[in-house]
Amino acid sequence: MVHTAPLRGLRYNATRVNLSEVLAPPYDVIKPQERDVMARHPYNMVRLILNPDPDPYASAAAHLKAWQEQGILAPDSEPAYYVHYQTYTHPESGQRLTRKGVLARIKAEAFSVSGVRPHEKTLVGPKADRLNLTEATACNFSPVFGLMPDTDNALLAWMEQMAGETPEWDFEFDHCQHRFWPVYDETQIARLTSLCHSRHVLIADGHHRYETAVAYAQRHAEQAESQYTLITLVPMSDPGLLVLPTHRLVTGLHADAWKPRLAALRSHFDCMPCPDFAALEKNLHHCDPQRLAFGVYSSGQCCELWIWKKGVSIAQTSGHALEDPLVEKLDLAVLHQVIFEHGLGISAEHQSQQTYLKYFKHLNEARDLADHFPEYLLFVTRAVSLQLIDSLAERGICMPQKSTYFYPKLPSGLVMHAHNLQSEASADKLRKAYR
Repeated sequence: MVHTAPLRGLRYNATRVNLSEVLAPPYDVIKPQERDVMARHPYNMVRLILNPDPDPYASAAAHLKAWQEQGILAPDSEPAYYVHYQTYTHPESGQRLTRKGVLARIKAEAFSVSGVRPHEKTLVGPKADRLNLTEATACNFSPVFGLMPDTDNALLAWMEQMAGETPEWDFEFDHCQHRFWPVYDETQIARLTSLCHSRHVLIADGHHRYETAVAYAQRHAEQAESQYTLITLVPMSDPGLLVLPTHRLVTGLHADAWKPRLAALRSHFDCMPCPDFAALEKNLHHCDPQRLAFGVYSSGQCCELWIWKKGVSIAQTSGHALEDPLVEKLDLAVLHQVIFEHGLGISAEHQSQQTYLKYFKHLNEARDLADHFPEYLLFVTRAVSLQLIDSLAERGICMPQKSTYFYPKLPSGLVMHAHNLQSEASADKLRKAYR
């Protein structure tokens, strides 16, 4: 069970700014040079979510206050749900797709007592940073990306019905076309709230944001408006929902060290040499999805598809018991436990700290580095199926860090959740509608 509610969104005044120039990607994907470029605009969202000033939190709070006083940001007069379509080009196939979601408030409760499920482990540092920002601003600028089961397509149908008219906003940002429809009608609001009540939410992206919201809610337990955070809900049945892999590049180990260790693991795999990198990608793409597999590449030294042999136990090979038998279906379990930890000696702690290990969403970028540094070892991975992600999360099993890449990213600043604008009365009214 999850508690969703509409919100009085704090939004950019589109008559004062160009939305394409002021929104920003999530803070954790913005590179320093990108931040510097975006911060040149006096009202860019990066000044709030990743402020470059010496005291970033106080500066963000000052900007937030000033922008509202200047009319750059303005609150909606009444609570709403916000339907958001992102139309984008598939980075591999070139197909045009549209992902459909709705922005809402969700009650920030601990995983143990809520219907919200994580699928990845989090780190302490980012949560402390986001908590400091929330304490200074009492506002959520970036939504958690949540997935909701929709086997009856009721959520998708609701969104498509609400998006039947001309959108209030229609603009380009970050290689996507964004279309946006606020929904103020109380009947439709109650309908969506009721639909969401009996379903769970799987966090696709924004684990640190959600856990930060839970910590903030616990710190401010006496404040009803602080018990919620911002989320975008996307139906799991949405044809525009895309999960891509995140590839692994082993660095910091000399080739003389990893070569014999890697060779010692070959007996656990069916190893298929590939004439070039393009063939490696093709063979991995067409590999039986029921078999665990990944590509192994090092410039001039190795270009192979490795397929885990049938009947070989990950737990027995790695020497570590698995949390659940379902983990045996995860390519990344073999990669992290057998190859990295057992074979190459990269401990779980070093993996989480990204010592000797770097993660890449863009394969060409990782391959370029592997070609430039022959001692680097690249592991080409496949996307994890949404069904497996949700099944593992249902059992309380978190996958290795950077296991998924949901594409494209949600923008920051499309709708902001300013806590002082929310009325718990509106949430209470909606809860009565589905009791």
